[in-house]
Amino acid sequence: MTDQRGIPPAFLQRFAEADESLLQNREREIDACMVERLYQSSWAVRYLPYPILFGAFLLFNDATSWWSILGLTAFYTLGTWYLDRQRYALLGLDHITDPALWARRFAIGSTVTGLTWGLLGALYFPADDVQKQGIMAVAWAGIAFSNMNTRAMHLPSYYAFLLSMSVPVYGRVFVSGEFAAIAMCLLGVLMAMALSLAAHAANRRERLACALRLHNAELIGDVDRARAAAEADRRDLENAFERMQQEFAAVQRIAACGSWSWERDSGEMTWSEECGRLLGMMPGAVPVGFDAWLEQVHPDDRARVRDHHRRLRDGAARDRVAFRLAGQQASGQWLESVAEAERGGDGAARRVFGILRALPDQSTP
Repeated sequence: MTDQRGIPPAFLQRFAEADESLLQNREREIDACMVERLYQSSWAVRYLPYPILFGAFLLFNDATSWWSILGLTAFYTLGTWYLDRQRYALLGLDHITDPALWARRFAIGSTVTGLTWGLLGALYFPADDVQKQGIMAVAWAGIAFSNMNTRAMHLPSYYAFLLSMSVPVYGRVFVSGEFAAIAMCLLGVLMAMALSLAAHAANRRERLACALRLHNAELIGDVDRARAAAEADRRDLENAFERMQQEFAAVQRIAACGSWSWERDSGEMTWSEECGRLLGMMPGAVPVGFDAWLEQVHPDDRARVRDHHRRLRDGAARDRVAFRLAGQQASGQWLESVAEAERGGDGAARRVFGILRALPDQSTP
């Protein structure tokens, strides 16, 4: 069954990354990919807070102190260093035996970095200052949204950062009893719930995308291995063919017997190296027709050789002829051509092929 556009629904389902079969028996590989994606996506935002912390001191220097900002910066650096250290340790392994362990460690680092923001909001944004609470609410929303975008591929890290960032602020607000601040916190809770729903959806999409990339990587690997095997087989066949050609040429040389053929469509003749040597042709010479053969035949025997080829073309299934070479190469040496014709449906010879061999010295046919 297809939709009105003729596209199979199963294709649309896979295109929409809704094929749950991709996740079967791939949890460990997917977890490893998710950890890597988690680190890559959060790299930039991990270092962004440093200028923000310095800016917070400049903006709210009446409520802050150097030692507190330095303390928060050191605390945040500890969490960032921990995450980077896990990354370098991960790269040093030959195999990731437990991806979930590395993901949990990332969640620990996320807790530390999130707690830095929570402490900043709890210490420097008084609950009784509506203006500062409004600024903090906007800042919290932006950080929560950024957390959803960067850590959604690993939900424990997402919740670790969200909770560690929110609990100090919300705790101080509720303890203070300030209605405006409490109202903003309740709105923040609603926003956190909405962001969490979006994080779960993004996590599922990311897991399916990782599974699909793993599947594609396997297919590419299979294709590469098949291509390498085919290339190796091709080289083996070429080497085997070259050895066969060398052996065939050696056998013909030892037997003083060469091979030749004539193609009707092209009108060309080809022959082996030994056949050319028997005809007195230079090594590497490539004749292009029957006339080149006749030029090497003794003038008294050319008519006989011409009739030999004509009989094969005109109907003979098998024929033979003996002849001498022209010039000084004759010297009483006779050659014999034995050939057969290959015919098509119309009875005409499509191809003539045979052998050329030397007859014993001083013998006549």
